[in-house]
Parts: sequence; structure tokens; C-alpha cells
Amino acid sequence: MLMQDHGSMPDPHLDPLPLRLVELSGVQLEYLTAVLDRWFKTHGLVNSLTTKVVSVFMQYCSPASACDVGLALAAEYLMWFFAIDDMPDGLEKLSVLTEIRLVLQGHPSRDDSLLKATFDLRSRVLHAFGEVETGRFFRSLDLLLAAFLWETERAVDTPPVTLYRKNREHTIAVYPYIELFRLAERAQPSQTVWPLLCALEKLCVEIIYLTNDVLSVKRDLRKKNHNLVISLACESEVTYEEALSQAISLLKRATDEFLVAQNEILRTEALEERTRKYVDYLGNISEGNRLATVILAERYLGNG
Repeated sequence: MLMQDHGSMPDPHLDPLPLRLVELSGVQLEYLTAVLDRWFKTHGLVNSLTTKVVSVFMQYCSPASACDVGLALAAEYLMWFFAIDDMPDGLEKLSVLTEIRLVLQGHPSRDDSLLKATFDLRSRVLHAFGEVETGRFFRSLDLLLAAFLWETERAVDTPPVTLYRKNREHTIAVYPYIELFRLAERAQPSQTVWPLLCALEKLCVEIIYLTNDVLSVKRDLRKKNHNLVISLACESEVTYEEALSQAISLLKRATDEFLVAQNEILRTEALEERTRKYVDYLGNISEGNRLATVILAERYLGNG
């Protein structure tokens, strides 16, 4: 796409949500801190800010009923994810991403800290839930890595909106995260509910990546990162202010659609209690993510 003047990027703003705030308890937070400290001592790979990001995000974006297994695996997954996400784009990252996909498929790897962390994550998830139950989790991981590869190969380009959104759905890294909690909380919906739940998860993910793109757009513009607002401005040949308004409209529409879909599932007769809690949780994480993103202004709102 041709470079053109889209004007200055306005300060992003989202109206506060009427939060049904769900936070981890003090005991859960202590356990989470111990897990993060142990992972950092074992693997390194990330800095103290990343550990803070994971801690704050999980404080507001975990089920209130989260068990130790779910908290530990979700935390280890996020630390692993950020270790990959923060790698500089280039040929080395492309090579490492390819190796990571092989390790997740069960292939041996060379001696490397990130590949060791990948092997450990795979082993712990399989140990916790078994090979049959984790197929969905590992498919979502592979889609995440495939999207990372796509993004890295096009790091210097501004991608078209449709392609950007298709990949952003996975690079936001929410699917594997919520799947770990679904497994840990043993939410097993009936066959009639599964399609509705998948559609709800998709809307949840959309809300989260739209929220993050809106609130982090000034940082992404400065760092020359991909962002929906930037793609909208280039593709539609509008100002950044107009593109930001379009992105906020998309977020509002996704939120409205989520509430309709959530209510439809909750009205389903004989909905199993664990599935009902998981459906509620998808609403909580959509709301909690916005609060966490604002709290983490150092990383997301232009200062990180």
C-alpha cells in the first residue's frame, strides 16, 4: 500500500464498562506469583514487565473458581507466549517458530531455552488432561504459530483488513488460554451447545483483540507494529481519527453480538453447571481484559 498522510493519531479512548468485576482471591494470587517466579527462574526468557503483564491480566481474566492446575498452566502458557511475541521479527524468528511447531508435535529439539519451555508446556498439558482431551488446545496453538509466521513474514507491510483480522484472531493468543481453563474447569458442553459455544468464544476473542488494538494503537504506530486501526486507515484512505472511530464501532458491534449469543446459551435447557460457569467466564474475561489493558498502560498505551 502507498504511504500517505493520515493525520495525527488521536489518544485512544473507550468508555468505562459496567464491570461485573471478578478477581482472583488473595490465596490464588499468591499461588500465581509462585508459579510465575518458578517459571522465570527455570526458563528466564522474559523481563519483569512481562511477568507483571501476565500477573495483572490473569488477576482480572481468570475464572473466580480457577483451580491450581488451570492457573499454573495458563500462567506458563502466557509467559511462553510473550517470550515468542517479544522476539524481534526476522529470519531467526521464522526459524524458531518452525522449530517450536515441531516440538509441539512431539519431535525432539536442540538445546535451547525457548524450545525447552515449549517441551515443558506440552508435557505438562498432556500430563494434566491427556492426549485425547487436548487436541483442541494444540490445534489452537498451531494456528497461533501459523499466524505468527504470517505476521513475521510481512512485518514491514501494512496488511489488508480482512487478512489482518483473520490472523489477529490467533495472534492475540486467547484461544489456547481460555481452552486451558475450559479443560481445567471440566466444562464439557453437549453436542447441541458446542456450535453456540464456539461462536461465543470467537466473539470473545474478537472483543479482546479489538480492545487491545484500539488502546495500543499509538504504541503500535510508533513501533511500526501491525494494528487494525492502521490497516483501516490505509485501506479506506481515511484519517487515523476516522479509522479509530471505525475500530471502536466494530468493537461495540462485537460486544452487542456477544451479549445476545451469551444469553441464548444461558437460556438453553439443561445446561450443565460447569458449562454455564464457563459461559459466564467468557463475559468476565471480555470485560476484565479492558481493565487490565488500562492498568498495564506502560506496555499497551504508548509508554512501553
